[in-house]
Amino acid sequence: MKSSKEQLYALLGYISDLLYSPKYAELNRSNRVDLDKITGRFDYARNRLNKLPEDIILENEDYLPTDIYKAWKRFDAAFDGKVTEQVKKSYGILIKRTSSFLEYLKSLPGEQNGRRTAYNARSISVEDEKEKRARLKKQYDMLRESIARERNTGNPDAGEMEALRKQLDAVAGEMKKVQDKVESAEADRKTEARWTDRIELAFKDLGNYTRSIEDEKDKATAEYWSFLIITWILAALFCRFYYLFIKGVQSHDILLNTWLDYLPYGMMIPLYGLLIWLCVYQKNRAHKISIELTTRLFNIHYLEGLLKLTNTLSANPDEAIGKIDHAVDSMLRSYLKQVDRNQLTETELSRMEAKEMEGSPLWKLLQEIKELIKTIRQ
Repeated sequence: MKSSKEQLYALLGYISDLLYSPKYAELNRSNRVDLDKITGRFDYARNRLNKLPEDIILENEDYLPTDIYKAWKRFDAAFDGKVTEQVKKSYGILIKRTSSFLEYLKSLPGEQNGRRTAYNARSISVEDEKEKRARLKKQYDMLRESIARERNTGNPDAGEMEALRKQLDAVAGEMKKVQDKVESAEADRKTEARWTDRIELAFKDLGNYTRSIEDEKDKATAEYWSFLIITWILAALFCRFYYLFIKGVQSHDILLNTWLDYLPYGMMIPLYGLLIWLCVYQKNRAHKISIELTTRLFNIHYLEGLLKLTNTLSANPDEAIGKIDHAVDSMLRSYLKQVDRNQLTETELSRMEAKEMEGSPLWKLLQEIKELIKTIRQ
């Protein structure tokens, strides 16, 4: 069956509008439909259509666009927004059928510059092909010299001349193929290098916006080491204090006759314990913040590496650019969704501050002191 690109684009747009409509939001959640994954398939199918002629022959009768459209039309007309088990089952079948249709569109052979790609330019060695071209050039020159010598004999052998010309034409054809491969591979390498530079430049500019996150990470790391060092200093001072106390008692430099004599020394133990506790708490808190910020920065740089990897390992520049465009679109959609989720109201901020305060050990200590005072008054 013959179909036009315009009809297929319209069908893909129609299905996309339904999938992202509020009417289907609950149904997508119930069926655990991954919209980002499906959107990626839609984008890949559109990229494949871009490489096809206006009139497309769809040989598989199981994936006729008219049938897919009618199936969605019937389901949308019958679906009133209420999610039932029967609706979920029918929707799941329709989603699977649509996914198979998108995979079929992706499998259609693409064309570049009016001809099918005969080989993968990235899979060849430019150096090896150049050496092969040089060998063929020597062979070509030798054949031309042989033809010239045979012609200059005055009585050239027609059969020998014909054989030499056929060999010359064959070598010339092989040289042309090798030259095309070399030019295609060199153009591919230049495109790859250009896109790698663009990716590096883009993430370098993005680094200007993440400078504040890096500064906060450095502060959290410095805070972690500061409290860690203070904790060890307090522990050393406590051991020193305890050693001097024991030594003073044994030498009778410290007299402990009543419990009031113990009080100044006994108060030092909970005081040191409290200080060490606070330092350990702040150290752990700074460590968690540092890990969280480091993870976010790592994700950014790791994403840069993945885009470069995609640019390098894709079969051809068109595929690499298509995958990079899809990845950037997915990142943009994901970030916009995250921005919507991160919109905090004043009430939510107050609730977070109260929760943070309740989890603070100092706040718990103050609450215990408050309860102790109430108990003493009673």
